[in-house]
Amino acid sequence: MRILTRMRRIAFAASPSGLSFVLLSWILVLASSYAQNSSLSIGGKLKLNQTIISGGKEFELGFFTPRGSASNQRYLGIWYYNITQTVVWVANRENPIAADDSDAALVLSDNGDAVILDGSGKTVWSAGVSTPSPNGTFARLDDTGNFVITQASTGVPLWESFRHPTDTFLRDMRFSRNTTTKQALVWTSWKSATDPSPGQFSLGLDHNSSELYLWNGSVPIWRTGLLKGRTFTGVTTMSAFYIFGFNPETNGDEFSISVSPSFAGKMRFVLDYTGSIVEYRWNESSGKWFDYWGRPSNKCDSYNRCGAFGICDPSRSSICSCLPGFEQSSGGCARRIPVGCAGNSSSGPGSDSSGFLTIPAVKPPDQALWIRSIQSKDDCQAVCLNNCSCTAFAYAPDLECMIWTGRLLDIQQFPSPGNGVDIYLRLDRSELENKKPKPWKVAIYVVISTIVAICCAIFFYFMWRHRRKPRESTKEEEKRESTAYRPCSSMNSCSVSFDTILPNKEGEETGQGLPLIDLGTVRDATSNFSNENKLGEGGFGPVYRGKLPEGQEIAVKRLSRSSGQGLEEFMNEVKLIAKLQHRNLVKLVGCCIEEQEKILIYEYMPNKSLDAFLFDKKLIPQLDWGKRFRIVMGIARGLLYLHQDSRLKVVHRDLKASNILLDATLNPKISDFGLARIFGADQSQVNTCRVMGTYGYMSPEYAMEGRFSIKSDVFSFGVLVLEIVSGKRMTRFQHEELNLNLLGYSWKLWKEGKALELLDPSLDGQCNEDEVMRCIHVGLLCVQDEATDRPAMFSVVQMLGSAAANLYEPQMPAYSRRRHLLESDTSSTDGDPRFQSINKHTITIVEAR
Repeated sequence: MRILTRMRRIAFAASPSGLSFVLLSWILVLASSYAQNSSLSIGGKLKLNQTIISGGKEFELGFFTPRGSASNQRYLGIWYYNITQTVVWVANRENPIAADDSDAALVLSDNGDAVILDGSGKTVWSAGVSTPSPNGTFARLDDTGNFVITQASTGVPLWESFRHPTDTFLRDMRFSRNTTTKQALVWTSWKSATDPSPGQFSLGLDHNSSELYLWNGSVPIWRTGLLKGRTFTGVTTMSAFYIFGFNPETNGDEFSISVSPSFAGKMRFVLDYTGSIVEYRWNESSGKWFDYWGRPSNKCDSYNRCGAFGICDPSRSSICSCLPGFEQSSGGCARRIPVGCAGNSSSGPGSDSSGFLTIPAVKPPDQALWIRSIQSKDDCQAVCLNNCSCTAFAYAPDLECMIWTGRLLDIQQFPSPGNGVDIYLRLDRSELENKKPKPWKVAIYVVISTIVAICCAIFFYFMWRHRRKPRESTKEEEKRESTAYRPCSSMNSCSVSFDTILPNKEGEETGQGLPLIDLGTVRDATSNFSNENKLGEGGFGPVYRGKLPEGQEIAVKRLSRSSGQGLEEFMNEVKLIAKLQHRNLVKLVGCCIEEQEKILIYEYMPNKSLDAFLFDKKLIPQLDWGKRFRIVMGIARGLLYLHQDSRLKVVHRDLKASNILLDATLNPKISDFGLARIFGADQSQVNTCRVMGTYGYMSPEYAMEGRFSIKSDVFSFGVLVLEIVSGKRMTRFQHEELNLNLLGYSWKLWKEGKALELLDPSLDGQCNEDEVMRCIHVGLLCVQDEATDRPAMFSVVQMLGSAAANLYEPQMPAYSRRRHLLESDTSSTDGDPRFQSINKHTITIVEAR
């Protein structure tokens, strides 16, 4: 004020008009504003309508109202500069300021403390800093997103927001724990999408180990597993080549874990108010965040899902089982035979009848006791043997020796040896001996194996002879050949692995054994492929209904000689579907290769395929909204299993209504894996010169450039969701006036706020409008033009399943205009009456481009 008064006198002395005063006042205000935009000094204030911006314009600090909130409350927070409100830190989470309190401000007080004062001067929030010599103390917002109060004389931070986190972990933050006091930094979720007050979920380091825990209140609901090298042993998607990795560090009494600085882009981990941890990365080209990774993602991620001594395997239909040597008991599993131990009175003095069984590739149990002085597996085993309470041990170079006493909790089976660790389970020796085959069993096994090998040799011989001999046309000769080449008399009489029939290419995974059903049995089951049993026909060939001698109803898929598909697609489907087991995937019963026939046998689906219901005016009334929403969720869970939760990472590439089968209760099952491809654990995208699929369902990057990924399936899923909501077929719908296809029409209604008009009129408004809007919203997110903008399937399942999910705004979809195709553009069979499937069971339409 003194400076301003002096400048006023100078200005009016020099110019009676006061023009100089106005100019100098503006200069002073601008200078003050510039200083305010970089830092706060003692006595400095930041009012409700002002902000501080970091030097490199990465972050901004100020007062905000949460996006979408109907309240008039303000919070002091930090968010990314020049990006649609993405808040990463909140100060006064429990004490907001009224938006009309114009005198409220953030103040750096005379003792060096940062405080929020309301209009009456009452302290709403305080950093809790007090320094005897506050001169020169200032507060600054760094480009890392850290708000720091620093004493200028020493340069030592007195307080920093990174040490008081809320719900977001930034790249330069650290998970830390004091090894003496056991206190750790804890991240806490928001209460809701629009309420930043502390929610019920929290995340931080355990007080004893180097793993992160997610708690619901005080109850653990997920943990990362121990840190091994730079990755967590309980997270299967991490590998030694994870893009950044985690770095452990011990500094005095503090143990911390940080993210490697090698990742240069914007990234953040958010503890969502729903209890999920999601990693977001910024896409510069699209100007949007996309979700890259998230946990928990499957049922086995839930803490201690299977109880004490239970093991959880998400790839099995019944995910919980007992560890070897244990049986079901209350609260989990219990030993069948107690372990004898030296010094244990029940076993006799000095006796020890225990040994160890290897349980490979598992998430190590909770509550491990670390013994860092042990340098070998044998020494670690000796430590366990000398402790009668020890139930298991593990040893790895990056983890050293760990032993577990008492119950083993929260064990998850992983699909490959590259994940988790091997643990050694302590069992009674009688249990271990039971695991070894008896000599007479070995002898029987050798005899049976020899017989099977001879049968296979004979089978190959006749196959070779048959291929060389010209095909005889008479029915008698055909019947004679059928008898000559029949390898088995019934479905159950033999089970042959296709790997022995057709060897794999080098480096390709082998398939599992499948029942090999002889051609005669298949002919009997289908009345010699009679037209009366014909269910439909597609690009693969005809599909027939049949019944095996055991009474099981089947659908027989017979490869046509004129089919665009061949042995490669046939074997691809056999190998893939044999390894995949999920309630929303169709089950393969068996297969047959004989007399130049290639046949797949599936479980029979009495309710046909989804398109038979969805696009038939007579049948569609049976699909009320509840059934449609259940079908959408089932397809989403099936895709999530293919992309993330199965032992393989699979891209389907031909997801459409005719490839979704419905069982007796209208539960959806994904079928037709002829075009599916397996991805490696570190693969995110593959290029191909052979583009195959169905027009309208193929993502733009796949159709135009031959690039496909899991986001290609997400696009197809989005199209399918919009078809289910509208009851309209993507390949036939056209808005006559605007020349829009189904995607373009859906987008138009969405932008006009009329999305509910997309709903199938046959539902007559009898539906849950919130679920309908969520489906349309998610469908449009899935069909966005850029693959990076589309959500991953774990996010799709979360968004569909939670009414409180925070959905971002979609962009214009690909293919929003209708294309008038020439006959050569597509081989779609929609208009051909020969391909009107009654039950389009795994029928692939091949689209060459």
